[in-house]
Amino acid sequence: MANPLSRILDRCATGFPVMQKVGLTLLGMLYVLSPIDIVPDVIPVLGWGDDVYVLYVLARIWASPTLTSTQPPD
Repeated sequence: MANPLSRILDRCATGFPVMQKVGLTLLGMLYVLSPIDIVPDVIPVLGWGDDVYVLYVLARIWASPTLTSTQPPD
């Protein structure tokens, strides 16, 4: 099974505009705080794995370069 967030992780090399970083962060935090997950949080340790992965992706997004334009890179 392919990583569903692989396109976002690949894009971390080229960067994101600030508004995309903010939007992805809001969506990621909504997922982490939501009681509805891919793996329910009631399963100890395993249930937190998907939340930790989303936080890892958000950290990669914010560590990527910040683009000054909203146009995608060539």
